[in-house]
Amino acid sequence: MRNKDKFVLIGLIVIIGFFLSACDNETTPTTAETVIKPIATPAGGNYSTSQIVTLSTATEGADIHYTLNGSTPTASSAKYDNPITISTTSTLKAIAVKSGMNDSEILTETYTISSTPQVSQPVTNLPSGAVTSGTEITLTTSTSGATIYYTTNGDTPTAESTEYTIPIIITVDTTIKAIAVKDDLVNSDILEIFYTIAMPVASIFYNLNSTETEVLQNGSLDAYETAAVITQSKNIDIIIKNTGTATLIINISGITITGTDSSAYQVTTNPDTDILAGSQTSLTISFTPVKEGSHNATLSIPTNDNSRNPIIIGLQARGEQGAAVVELSQNGVIIPRNGQFNFGNVDVNETYGKDVTFIIRNSGNINLSYITVNNNRINTASNTNFQVIMQPSSSMVVAPGNSGSFTIRFKPTSTGEFTTTVSFETNDKLGAFSFTVKGVGK
Repeated sequence: MRNKDKFVLIGLIVIIGFFLSACDNETTPTTAETVIKPIATPAGGNYSTSQIVTLSTATEGADIHYTLNGSTPTASSAKYDNPITISTTSTLKAIAVKSGMNDSEILTETYTISSTPQVSQPVTNLPSGAVTSGTEITLTTSTSGATIYYTTNGDTPTAESTEYTIPIIITVDTTIKAIAVKDDLVNSDILEIFYTIAMPVASIFYNLNSTETEVLQNGSLDAYETAAVITQSKNIDIIIKNTGTATLIINISGITITGTDSSAYQVTTNPDTDILAGSQTSLTISFTPVKEGSHNATLSIPTNDNSRNPIIIGLQARGEQGAAVVELSQNGVIIPRNGQFNFGNVDVNETYGKDVTFIIRNSGNINLSYITVNNNRINTASNTNFQVIMQPSSSMVVAPGNSGSFTIRFKPTSTGEFTTTVSFETNDKLGAFSFTVKGVGK
């Protein structure tokens, strides 16, 4: 071969090799996804009757293939189209396949179908839940001649466990597990049931500044937020809630209030005697202070709550000296002690002059009483230009928060400015209340 031909041949070989290498690089496959493993419903287990089993996979569009003889399934095995009936003990294996994806993992479920009848599961006379101490639990099975065995310590019952012959008495929180057994039959399924001892729980609450506050055992109910006036009464409302699971019983005849200042407290409304679980009742105590300052006592309420029998809480309240407080106003404007009110200008020829009504409000916490002076409650200094034409109501007292009124007429007898003092006496702790009035005659 001539040298020229050799060079041409070598060039062709290089070009062909480069082309084949590029093709190989372009067709290298990527890693394929795997079909999700099938699931069987119901799962394998021991059954006394035939089972209808459904197969499914979460991979959309995948086909499922299965075997029932324990052999490894392939895409050539039976295809799953309809639920499978398993009437004899069988090992089900299945895979899910889909074009372009890796086959799923193999599902394996074993179904043991026993032709031997099974003993009926035991049943109890009461469902799980709270019961009173001493409650009797009975166990029965509908399979005639079967024997029941049980445990109360959480262990799985067997034919070696305690044989049930008499009712089980519940005195503490208890879990009962039981099976029924009979020769030549499959043991029953296990019964598991739980009982707790029902207990009443007394919880005490007090509305403090409109907020419900719990008072713990041996704690104090602080009613200081509103003092009571000496010789006057204030109610203290106590709420008793049953937050337990059994009826709370209160011995109302045994409720006592003791301590240094116990005479200031008196039960005026007794609570209910029986409070169902989740319910509540109330107790009202009247507080009537006999001195200024703190009044301390201890409230005791007998109950059937073993952890709070009796309920014991401290009572704390405050007494104070009462006071009537005069607040004078005219048309909503307060007139202070030793203040002044101006009638303005009034024509001397005005037949009736000018009448102005004043309001006396008791902003204290005891009744306001007027003291009559010179046969009048409201008095003016000697000045014929001003006259009290309407005295306060004939009622001798003004309750806290209430008001009385009086009217003064200014009728000038001549031109010029006139001034006089108006005063009235009450039981206000500051004594007599005085203010001046003036007006101009025109």
